[in-house]
Amino acid sequence: MSGFKGTGACEATLAALLNTSATAYWALFTVAPTAAGGGTEVSAADYARLAVTLNTTNFPAAVAPSVGATGTASVANGVTQTISAATTNPWGTVVGIALVTTASGALTASEIIYYAPLAASRNILTGDPVAIPIGGFIATEA
Repeated sequence: MSGFKGTGACEATLAALLNTSATAYWALFTVAPTAAGGGTEVSAADYARLAVTLNTTNFPAAVAPSVGATGTASVANGVTQTISAATTNPWGTVVGIALVTTASGALTASEIIYYAPLAASRNILTGDPVAIPIGGFIATEA
């Protein structure tokens, strides 16, 4: 899945944001967010956003277009990230994911770092973990 968030100097944005050792969080959505924010996050007693450190282990260096070339730069997750399994209740059909700045609560557009629809929606049942494989989330900017 590819993540999107506006346009700009991607390599500078990604280097500044994804290599700070700050903490961000993976969030799952039953209605996907957009650049304006919104979306409907999973709402279940046993659901929580997954904390991830923004560093070069979790997000290796951005791949930029060559000097003078047009196109997008990108960065992918460098390790598998696993959101804990639904333990007591199904979470519903997850259609999108986002990397956000807050551990919980409603999200504004400024709190969504990157977001993406899933390649295929997935119904999360009790016992189902959600894993983002290495390279499974690719953040891109023009």
